[in-house]
Amino acid sequence: MQNHADLAGRFTLSSEALLLCIAAGLAVVFLGLLVYDIARRRKRSGRRQREPKGLWAKLLKPYHRARTLQGELAEMLHERSRRKERDRRKPPATPS
Repeated sequence: MQNHADLAGRFTLSSEALLLCIAAGLAVVFLGLLVYDIARRRKRSGRRQREPKGLWAKLLKPYHRARTLQGELAEMLHERSRRKERDRRKPPATPS
């Protein structure tokens, strides 16, 4: 028969092994959150929603907002230049 009494005393984690355990734990937690998000999104997919509410959509929301703002600014500058061009082409009003 083997004596397992002092096995716990001999088992020590080195710094590399401890770091590996922490990284593996964080990876498991992150993967669990992704699985939970996908499952929750599939559960809600039966309902009609205009805007997806997944983790990916939430992460990309600032990017889409910035792209929309950039498009609106470009359109505003284009309209402003067209108005300036139109105002330049008008002949001055003659006094009557």
